[in-house]
Amino acid sequence: RRRIEGILIASKVMTTMVLPFLLLVLCAVSTMGVHQEILMSSVKGTGMVACLSFGLARRGGIYYNYDVKTSGTQETVTASNMTDWNMYALALIVTEDQRISYYPLLKSQGADVDISPYQPSICMSPSVTRQELYGSGTFNYTISDEDVNAQYSLIILQCREGKYSLTNDNPLAYPEIDIKVSVDMVNARPRSDGISHLSIDLVMFERVLYGEIIVYTLMLVGLICQMIYNKDGNIQIQWFFLATVLFALLAVVLSYAQLYYQNKDGVLSDKYVVAVRVFQNFTETGGLTSLLLLSL
Repeated sequence: RRRIEGILIASKVMTTMVLPFLLLVLCAVSTMGVHQEILMSSVKGTGMVACLSFGLARRGGIYYNYDVKTSGTQETVTASNMTDWNMYALALIVTEDQRISYYPLLKSQGADVDISPYQPSICMSPSVTRQELYGSGTFNYTISDEDVNAQYSLIILQCREGKYSLTNDNPLAYPEIDIKVSVDMVNARPRSDGISHLSIDLVMFERVLYGEIIVYTLMLVGLICQMIYNKDGNIQIQWFFLATVLFALLAVVLSYAQLYYQNKDGVLSDKYVVAVRVFQNFTETGGLTSLLLLSL
């Protein structure tokens, strides 16, 4: 009995000290969503993945807005500016096979990558679509029957280092440019005209979580009824079981809410991500403590 009490005290201390620290760490974690907004500042050959490996089915679409301006002065960059500075920027839509085969350096979403040593070949590699970027504008791409059930990425490349202006009597160095891109990737809902912001591999996961909520709720109700019926004979480990099931239910409910709002709005909320991870850690802590008590 003393050993069990010692373990209980130790577990309470660990929960009290470790989990708040874990919560603070998780609150500092930034997560990416389906709707992305990126800024790439470039003075030389640079690449960035604006949206990475998103699963799209037939009638799904990729929609992005772009705005190219000079850094600092924020003047709109025109096609003639890019020609004068001997620069050009591209937006590429690529499949997962193309990204792995031809753009292996670009594997992290939102990270600037120096592609200067790999020019010009990387800027001439295959892609589904490519568009030269200057000024501002929009671009839409709809998945056809030939391209179904593939993962797609949107890649931004600044493909040539700028040279000194050749149009002025007193040439000035080319400026640094800012490329702002906002992208949405969506799937079509099978039985309506609406859209889903979930990747094709997550579309059915919402229903899986709904089923898990039902299972955990039944488990929790059954455990509560059993403890009420046997209230005079309950031991401490049963309370750990109860807490573990409760935390698991809360984690699944929050996961479901996270996917629901992501599916609706296309934005992955950091608050839901942090809450889900915290309750998952509570669940694991309670489960491991229960197993430890059972093994004694």
